[in-house]
Order: sequence, then structure tokens, then C-alpha cells
Amino acid sequence: MNLLDPSLPAGYYSVATGASSDGSVVVGGYGDQDTDWSFRWTAETGITRLHELEPGMYNSAAWDVSDDGHSIAGALNTNSTQNGQPYIWTTTGGLRQLDLSGTGYDEGIPTRISGDGRTMIGRLIRSPQMSLRYEAFYWRDDTGFVKLGGLHPHVVDSWASGVSFDGSTIVGQTLTAPNDRLAFKWTESTGMQSLGDLPGGQSNSHATAVSADGSVIVGSGYSDIGQEAFVWDESRGIRSIRQILTNQFSVDLTGWQLTYAYDVSADGQTIVGWGSNPQGRTEAWIAVIPEPQTAALIGVVALLLVRRRGESAQGFSI
Repeated sequence: MNLLDPSLPAGYYSVATGASSDGSVVVGGYGDQDTDWSFRWTAETGITRLHELEPGMYNSAAWDVSDDGHSIAGALNTNSTQNGQPYIWTTTGGLRQLDLSGTGYDEGIPTRISGDGRTMIGRLIRSPQMSLRYEAFYWRDDTGFVKLGGLHPHVVDSWASGVSFDGSTIVGQTLTAPNDRLAFKWTESTGMQSLGDLPGGQSNSHATAVSADGSVIVGSGYSDIGQEAFVWDESRGIRSIRQILTNQFSVDLTGWQLTYAYDVSADGQTIVGWGSNPQGRTEAWIAVIPEPQTAALIGVVALLLVRRRGESAQGFSI
């Protein structure tokens, strides 16, 4: 492991939030107790700021970067915002704050940008009288902001968390009933569709990421044993990753809880997330699926993850 920029002044922090497909470009935020800046990093340049502070602007964060490293999605905070104003940054055009007028929302937070760099997704935010309202969106240069709506009959409350390479498939979570939130998949032809939830437990699922072609979706839901990581595809629907491992491939997961699937590789073959190990500590895991169409899962390996501060990291392999 290498530090991105060991030359940062004492007392500064830095957080990496996204990387290009080959890892040559990393984005995130860094700062001190008073100010935060979005950054772009390469081995040649080190950490470089995406902007300088203007009057009334006090921090920013870069949230994701395109596969080629040339487009970055992020948010700026000003004296008049609590959550942020979305921006797009490109190597050719620099940083551009995006205009929310006409959306009916005051603020917006991008979560990801498509691999081709053309589609930004996230959530628009309205906070009248301290009552927050969210709506999933996508933004493209040729369309501006497009609101995706929701699946509750009376209240729109949704946000987008994952996007395919070309931006045609978007996934996230939406309110469907007063106490139910479910994972969704959105395409231009179908609109927003619920992915449902795992059997048993409360009705609460969240799709976090999608493969490059939109065919494999991962996230977290609830079953009769609590929160579980899931994988979804069109032919088999939503499935517990734990059950796939134990029932189809006889993997012994005694004492383990695979709680959350956070991301999936572009080809849909590798899923990463976290859960708890037999000692009850948080630990990362990776599941490799070389043939999604036949669910030919060949292995699970736990990665190192720092748990609570002061505890040591620990790994396992199956």
C-alpha cells in the first residue's frame, strides 16, 4: 500500500472515493478542519486540486471518475447550502457547477458517473421546514437534469447509487410504502421497476451497483436472518449471496454474515462487500463469479478491512 501524497501538511486528511478503470487516476477530497478540496491524483502529478475557493465556497468533494479518468462528478458546498451543489469536471473544460433551476430542488449530491463519463447520477435534495425530500436523477450534457421519480403512490423519495457503463441502466432505492424501501432498476424503456427483497424480514433493500452492461445488480436486503448481500439478474431475480454459496457450492460460512454487497466489476463476475466474521468484527469479502449465466461461483476470499479504531485487521479464505 502507498500513500497518495505523503507531502500533505500535518493535520490534513485525505479520502479516496473513485478510480479510473486502470487505476491511474484517483479522485476524492482532502483538507483540514476548516476547508475541503476535491482532488484528482496521478502518479506523475500527485494530488491536485480541482478548484480554488471562491467567496462563499467552503468545501467540496469528488465522488467518482469515469473509466478513462477524464470526467469527474462531485459536489460543492457554499454558505447557502447544507448538502451541496453538483459539479462536473473534465480535463478539457475544468470544473462546471451545474444549474438546478427548474428541477424543484435546492441541492444535489452525485454518487457516481458512468464509465463513458457522459451520465452523472445521484439524488436531488429539498429541505423545506427541516423535512428532507430526495429524488433520484441523472444528468447529461445534452439533457440536463432528468428526475427519475419513485414508486410510492403519493411521495417521491428515491436516490440513485449505481449506473451502467453507457448510463442506460440506473439502480438505487425508493420509498414504496410508509415503512418500505426497495431496490430499483431504471431504464428509459421500462422506467423505474422494483427489484423486490429477499424472503423474510423487513421490507428494505438497496441496489448499490450494476455491471457495465446492466445485467447484474448487487446490493443489500433483509431476510429472516437479518441484513444480507444480494445479487440480481433478469432470469433469476434477487438472490442471497450467502444462500448461493452454502446451498449450491457447499461453502461453510458458519459464524459469518455477508451483510452488504457494495460493488460489482464491469463484467459482473466479481462482487465485493462487507459483513461480520465469527468474532463479530466487520470484515470485507469478495465473491468471484466467472460465468454469471450459470452461477458458476468458484470462490470467496475475505479481504483485509480495518474495523473499529485500534483493532487489527484479519483475513480468511475459503
